[in-house]
Amino acid sequence: MEEGVESARAADVSDDRVWLQSLVRLAGLLVRDHHEAEDIAAEAAARTLDASRRSPVTNRDAYATRVVINLVNSRGRRRKVERRYLEAQVAPRLEDDGADALGDNELLLAQLYRLPVKQRTALVLRFYLDLSEREAAELMGVAVGTVKSSCSRGLQALRHERKEAFDG
Repeated sequence: MEEGVESARAADVSDDRVWLQSLVRLAGLLVRDHHEAEDIAAEAAARTLDASRRSPVTNRDAYATRVVINLVNSRGRRRKVERRYLEAQVAPRLEDDGADALGDNELLLAQLYRLPVKQRTALVLRFYLDLSEREAAELMGVAVGTVKSSCSRGLQALRHERKEAFDG
């Protein structure tokens, strides 16, 4: 009987690790720094578990995703000046051969990180998490039209930057 309990606990721990890793990946797409993404994911997991202890959370993944987005937005507002400085200093500069030096993924991530937070969040929710416009709007706390325009502007900016990187 104890073996069954232990294997159930091991399965729960494994599920929780997978869940936490998915939160880290989501946060990592929304913020530039991996350590910050881990901090955001850990805080989102703690807040989600705390909320589920107080009252039942019907959809843990949706709740945690919303918490991640809120934490990213909150940190973004507090660190707007710092981020602008860091982006100006650290963001990869694409020179004539810079597009060849970076792989496609690195180039796309660098371009994604240069987008405003709202556009980046909309693109990640729509195309990485494959959410509908309505679902993304609910998670972002905005109208569906805002998600549409944010995605459109973000994609347009990515296309423009990609064209400049390859056409020089």
